[in-house]
Amino acid sequence: MGGVVTVVLREPSGELLKMFRWTNVLPDSLTDPRLFSEDPSGWCEDFKREWLKMRADYQAHHEAGDYECNMTPVYFPEGPAAPSEYGIVFIDLQNKAILSMQDFCCEPATIWIPSLRLQERAARAHELIRKGIVSRLVVRRGAAAKGALLQIPKDGDKEEAFQEVCELAEEKKGVDGHLLIEPPGFDIKRYDGIDGVMKFRAAAEERLGYSFTEEDNLAWLGWIERKFLYFHGDGAAVEEWRKRLGLSAQQAAPAPR
Repeated sequence: MGGVVTVVLREPSGELLKMFRWTNVLPDSLTDPRLFSEDPSGWCEDFKREWLKMRADYQAHHEAGDYECNMTPVYFPEGPAAPSEYGIVFIDLQNKAILSMQDFCCEPATIWIPSLRLQERAARAHELIRKGIVSRLVVRRGAAAKGALLQIPKDGDKEEAFQEVCELAEEKKGVDGHLLIEPPGFDIKRYDGIDGVMKFRAAAEERLGYSFTEEDNLAWLGWIERKFLYFHGDGAAVEEWRKRLGLSAQQAAPAPR
């Protein structure tokens, strides 16, 4: 089913967009070879197209609420750089990095092996392997040993490796695994759980040069309370997170999106 995830996109020009997006866009968007190319402008335009359409819809109709797109009131008004329902993803095309802390895709940039039975997914995997963007396949279940690796050769014939991947996808023995996308010169990092919160934020600040605002930090506090602390009723932990985020006791977290 999926739900809302925050995506912070920094375009090659440096323009920064903070978006609410539906999680279903992530698997195809984060495995598109154009994203990792020297000129990702085509990828950017396609990724923004529907969102920009709904932003114009919101700007034109938010007072009356008679939107042309059903998803406009889900995506707008725009929010801060903080996790929403499913989490947050930074895509930085200036610094060539993806930081992911979300619960929809276990790995932010992978192709599920059984999906290669679909012609479109197989063609995409072929291109990624041919361009050296996919370097490994991890088999988690099925005919091959759990956790086994198929190393894609950096040089030489990649067609044999691609055919081996396709044969695994066609097996009827419940093969499960992922092609890992590890493009040269492009960092893709995943962060999980309460321990991942500060690591994600530190990477956004130090690796990407992003400065979290007070509005961002208040939204982070609200998300942390709902996701990790609500069922424990741990008031001391909430106050500790306030301090970590540089917030005072008088500053209230916003309602969830």
